[in-house]
Amino acid sequence: APVRAMLLDLGQNLRVAADLDPLRPVASDTSVIGGQTAADVRALFGTVVAIDDASITLRIVSTNPFDNPSLNDRIVLVDSSTAITKLAPKDPKIFQAELAAYTKAIQSGSTAENAPPPAPVTQTASNFANIKIGDVLMVSAVTNIKSVKEFTASEITIQPSSSLASPQLSPGT
Repeated sequence: APVRAMLLDLGQNLRVAADLDPLRPVASDTSVIGGQTAADVRALFGTVVAIDDASITLRIVSTNPFDNPSLNDRIVLVDSSTAITKLAPKDPKIFQAELAAYTKAIQSGSTAENAPPPAPVTQTASNFANIKIGDVLMVSAVTNIKSVKEFTASEITIQPSSSLASPQLSPGT
C-alpha cells in the first residue's frame, strides 16, 4: 500500500507531496518540469570528448539514477542550419556599470520592473571550428532527445571556460 509522505515547504512557491509506493518507481515520465514533461528533453549540457568532421561526442553527466547509462555519450550532428554561439565573461567593470545603471533605472521607475537585468556574459556568433575537446556545451534540438543516442543540434552554445573567473560584484552593489 502507498505511504503518504509528509508535505515539505521549499521556499515560498513550491510545495511537494508524494504518495510513495514501493512497487512504482519514483521517476515518472508524466511529471511536469518547467511546462514540459520529464519525457520531453530538448537541451543537454555536456563536455566535448571527441570531434569529427560534422559531429561532436558530448559526455552528459546525469543525476538521475534511472537514466540509461548508454546515453551518457551522445553523438551531436552539426549541419549548416545549426546556430553556434559562444559565451564569454563580460569585463567586470562593464558589468558593474550596467548593473548599477539597471538598478538605478528600476528604483527611479524609468524602466519596467520586469525588464531583464544585464547579463554577466557576452554572446557572439561562432562556428564549428571553434569547438574544442574539453569545451562545455549546451546543445538544443527541435525534437525530443531524451532517449536518443544521436541527434542533429539546432543550437550549440559554447560555455565560458571554467578557468576564467566570472564577473564579481564589488561590495555595496
